[in-house]
Amino acid sequence: MISIWIIPDPGDPVAIKLVLYMLAISLSNQFCGINAVLTYADLILEEAGVPLQSQLAGLTIFLLMLVSTLLSTPLIRNVNRCPLLATSLGLCSLSLACLATYFYF
Repeated sequence: MISIWIIPDPGDPVAIKLVLYMLAISLSNQFCGINAVLTYADLILEEAGVPLQSQLAGLTIFLLMLVSTLLSTPLIRNVNRCPLLATSLGLCSLSLACLATYFYF
């Protein structure tokens, strides 16, 4: 039987580097605040004065995320991943900072 799981050698520097990269990407995804924004999207849009029903607002957010995922998938094949990752992380941080500033003031 052929196994699809490949367990790398724990002392392999390449494997350690890849695991650290994946850990950093996962942590940055959690710290960017997307879970909080999605959880409280109805409240955020309501306080921002967006005149949408909560179901329509949730559907709109879902469709925007779907379209951005579909558009970015071919881009990953043609462009180096590192600049894309840095750009998306920077834009997510900027948008979260704008959102936090809006609700603070």
